[in-house]
Amino acid sequence: KINRSLKVSDIRELLDHMASLKYGTWTDDEKTMFSVSWKSMNEWATMIYKWANDNGQIKKILTLYDIHSGDSTQGTEFHGLDSGLILKILDVLEDEGKCQVFKDGSAVDEYGVKFYET
Repeated sequence: KINRSLKVSDIRELLDHMASLKYGTWTDDEKTMFSVSWKSMNEWATMIYKWANDNGQIKKILTLYDIHSGDSTQGTEFHGLDSGLILKILDVLEDEGKCQVFKDGSAVDEYGVKFYET
């Protein structure tokens, strides 16, 4: 056993770097909780957009639930991802002009998503 540790400031610096590479995000303003992913948000975004394009979902409105748990996403790597992570991935696609998220309603799974041709 190696008896080593990092100071909180060093941990935050490491996680800030991971966030800058889009491998995770802080989930609170105080930077006490961090959500990490084994793929970058850009990699996930490319994968989801390719699925939408390949499966005729461009210009259609889906829910977040359709994307992370729907029948048509069975067998994809993003099937079963947390809806909060899906929302962060869709933020990347929104920034690229590839989708729009309609944040209506109280349940995140009911948010609408419309993909656009690029």
